[in-house]
Amino acid sequence: MRSNQLSYTPSQAQYLTSAGAELPPMRPWRYRARDWYPSSMRRPLLSHGTSAVPALGALALSASLALPMATASAQVPEEAKPAAQIFGDASAAMMHAKDFHISGGLHQGSQVVSLNLSMSPQGGGGSVSLRGATLQMVVTTKEIYMKADAQSWKTLAALGGGAGAGTAAFTALLANRWIKAPVTNPQLGSFANLTFSTKFLKGVVANHGTQFTKGAETTWDGRSAIPLHDGANSTSVYIAVSSPHYLLGVVATGAANSGSFKFTDFGDAPMPAIPTNALALPGF
Repeated sequence: MRSNQLSYTPSQAQYLTSAGAELPPMRPWRYRARDWYPSSMRRPLLSHGTSAVPALGALALSASLALPMATASAQVPEEAKPAAQIFGDASAAMMHAKDFHISGGLHQGSQVVSLNLSMSPQGGGGSVSLRGATLQMVVTTKEIYMKADAQSWKTLAALGGGAGAGTAAFTALLANRWIKAPVTNPQLGSFANLTFSTKFLKGVVANHGTQFTKGAETTWDGRSAIPLHDGANSTSVYIAVSSPHYLLGVVATGAANSGSFKFTDFGDAPMPAIPTNALALPGF
């Protein structure tokens, strides 16, 4: 006949009772893990303020019982998830990325928009080409630095409806010189937003609906990827199979917009140096 009472050494009994635990009776062949917790550890974690003792106790108990800590990623491979969830995982991964680089171009009718930018939540820089004009820029949390040749300034001024910036004297003053302005400048702020990853990504996400069609696993720029097709926008996005599930590329095949962009250098994007002796212009 088995004894119905546990036998403790004096030191074990002293420890358990001082921690608030009752000495539990033995149940034949069966124990409940909660019986071994001090009573103070049976309360919700939030009741302990910032104390991590209950969480550490749970981890220790799980390890001692050889129970796996279940996670969604361990249970369901990324390629097996629904398309909307895969896109959601990619959006979250990109939002948490320290920085990354984007390069590529988009044809809009007879015009081409090209991006070659490093971006982060604090800004970045690189180059933007639009309708034949190429603009170099460096962006910080407070200022945007820009440089272009005379013809590019004339083109950009015409696109913005400006007159003064298109004059020969003004473009000669700006040509091939770094100028600077606050990132809140209404004329230049839209360029600055191209380097703030969180703002840029919100635009990418907003341009895609939730009606994705998942394609068969493929490769993108040498990495295993899951393609998601957005028929309404004639766009496909490619998501990394391995974690973090970054957005690797975007391909547009519409009649009005066609082209592709690729995302690289996650957490290690080359950031340009802040220009020295930049010219601060009145009104900018």
